Amino acid sequence: MPLDFIRGMVKACVKSLINHKLLTVDLVPILPNIKGGKFFIVPDEVFYLELGHGAITVYAYLLCYEDRCTHQCHPSYNTIFSTAGLAVNTVMKHISALADKQLIAVERTSYIDDKGMKWNDNNLYTILPIQQVVDTFYQQQLDRLESTAERQCTANLLRNSA
Repeated sequence: MPLDFIRGMVKACVKSLINHKLLTVDLVPILPNIKGGKFFIVPDEVFYLELGHGAITVYAYLLCYEDRCTHQCHPSYNTIFSTAGLAVNTVMKHISALADKQLIAVERTSYIDDKGMKWNDNNLYTILPIQQVVDTFYQQQLDRLESTAERQCTANLLRNSA
């Protein structure tokens, strides 16, 4: 394609985005006000921890609804399942995996009703700092690599001595 044709297409697209108030004239995106402008960040490292898409989805859901000061939230399994589109048992499995990897802490909660009966309530989830998880993951990777290298070195020594 000729370069002038491509430039024309880009200019038309940019003009359209500006007209629709999705881009400023300085080419800064204007994000529509979704849920009162509430946005959250998913740490890049989550994608390298071998979690799988379901666990990442549940983790992202918890991040979205955490209190930004206490890093806690308390949605029910049913709320997570209906929002994330996962079965309740699957949500429970992913919550357990996230707790095992120490990305979250899970605290069982209960309440006492007006008749004095004790009932289970939603779990309280605390989002834990990710750096410790990443450091542990990389240390495990390094330990595996060193172990593999040691086995290969031993195998080579045995082969050479035979």
